[in-house]
Amino acid sequence: MKAYKVKLATPEDCTGCSSCMNACAKKCISMDINKYGFLQPSIDSTSCIGCRKCEMSCPIINIGKYNDNSLVIPDVYSAILKNESDRYSSASGGAFYAIARYVIQRGGVVFGVKFDGVHVRHDYTESIEGLEAFRGSKYVQSEVGQSFNLVKNFLNQNRLVLFSGTPCQVAGLNHFLSKPYDNLITVQLICRGTASPGVWEKHIRQQMTKSDIKDISNIRFRTKSPKYSSPVYSYVLRYDYRRNDNTEGEYWQHCRQDPYFSYFMNHNFRSSCLVCKFRNTYSTGADFTIGDAIGASSIDSYGEKNISTIVAHNPKANDILKDIEKELIITSQPLADLQTVYEDAIRIQAWDKRWRMWKVSNLLAMHVPLENIGFIYKYFRPELFFYKTVRFLYRKILKK
Repeated sequence: MKAYKVKLATPEDCTGCSSCMNACAKKCISMDINKYGFLQPSIDSTSCIGCRKCEMSCPIINIGKYNDNSLVIPDVYSAILKNESDRYSSASGGAFYAIARYVIQRGGVVFGVKFDGVHVRHDYTESIEGLEAFRGSKYVQSEVGQSFNLVKNFLNQNRLVLFSGTPCQVAGLNHFLSKPYDNLITVQLICRGTASPGVWEKHIRQQMTKSDIKDISNIRFRTKSPKYSSPVYSYVLRYDYRRNDNTEGEYWQHCRQDPYFSYFMNHNFRSSCLVCKFRNTYSTGADFTIGDAIGASSIDSYGEKNISTIVAHNPKANDILKDIEKELIITSQPLADLQTVYEDAIRIQAWDKRWRMWKVSNLLAMHVPLENIGFIYKYFRPELFFYKTVRFLYRKILKK
């Protein structure tokens, strides 16, 4: 049997969106964990029939081919849910919950990201109660699985569908579908980079073993409770745990104390994030962009620090906002504030890109406890010296 050579994005450019896997009718593409802890497509060339559907669905090698909103000037808003209880359960001001509830109330289906134990993956729900698992930030790249095929099935049943994810995941879905659907609503996050699921799961399981923990639940990377204090608003990692002797407890550390959180905020990114092709307002074809508040807002007068930014990219998004407006306190924001966010994200990762630290730090994190790497980072931050230090440790620890 002839073995076809498929051309997909290079390993360094691949975003792990899983569009190629979803497009493969012969199921000869799987998403496997690479040495940095990220999902990467793996192709069984002996089963491939050369249909090239995977190539046509790849958002990297077909950048800008579908759903380009580059000629549309988006509308930018700041917003919070009026309902304090619902707002309290959200990472920011509750923008996602408001849009998702709109879809469910119209008999639709919502795709979001949830914890499956400690694993982070995409799933869907058809109930408002099911939205609870999707609320809150997950600072780990999710496993998309077969979600794109499920989205297409629901769309073909004329169901209203909401898909939320990172910009590269939304781009992957739009390239997979290859045509617009009136009954599809896409929501992308303001993203500073995706973190390695392999590093996260390795770290949390090490913590469980170290503390004799049997299982954990209710993981949150953002926590608004006044019982916790954090130097950066609500950035607190907390979870409930049960030890092997059945005693229960709660873990919490703010972002500058927790080893994973501090590592994620410095170096734990996928290589494609450092040259992200979707870090702008239009290249994914998303209807909405949402995230933490940007710039100054009149909503600040309500004393609410956690405010959502909502970017409406097209008339469809603006029509939905009009329908949910009564649930929100909402004000307009200048477009320049949004552009500043993308510029800041690029600056944050410029050092990593220059020194290619993602290669060393992510590989090291898959083998060394994050507490040890955090110690080095804290006390030996100067750029070139830190780079040489980690390279030295990499050779000593991993190349014995």
